[in-house]
Amino acid sequence: MHSLAEDYINKKEVIEPATEPLKTMFHKFKKWWQSTGFEVIATETTCYSEELEVCGTFDAIVTKKSWKGKHALLDFKTSKDFFIDQPIQIATYKKLIEDSTNLKIDYLYIVKIPKDTKEDIQMRLFEIKPRYLKAFKVCKFLNELELDFAKRQREYNKLKKEKKNVSKK
Repeated sequence: MHSLAEDYINKKEVIEPATEPLKTMFHKFKKWWQSTGFEVIATETTCYSEELEVCGTFDAIVTKKSWKGKHALLDFKTSKDFFIDQPIQIATYKKLIEDSTNLKIDYLYIVKIPKDTKEDIQMRLFEIKPRYLKAFKVCKFLNELELDFAKRQREYNKLKKEKKNVSKK
């Protein structure tokens, strides 16, 4: 769905999906997109933050004439609902974009494109809050801590095994 959405909003030729749920998802997406009045600034661009030491690829940056030069970051999701990791992810993308480009992101949106053919597309605005970026930093720290612990555990087990082999001799 992400590739279809990207190609569609970039006005590329798209081969319409013939099977469900993708057929209905894409049809709803096209109808929804046409109703938004968005103008695409960029799509699927990898950005990097030296401060966070991480890179990521965002879905779309858009604007509208009525926004007078302001930009929104859109993140397309096909999940069943909205989840806490989504505003954390999009706030991190905002940081990556602003650290890598001269663009300022003013709005953060998650666009939920449901697989359930009876559900409509939902677009939810998330406030730009420092706590989301802080949550990313905490998650990154915990991941690094977990990797370090696993490395030390492997080293410990290796030494333990070597000692056991030496004592058998």
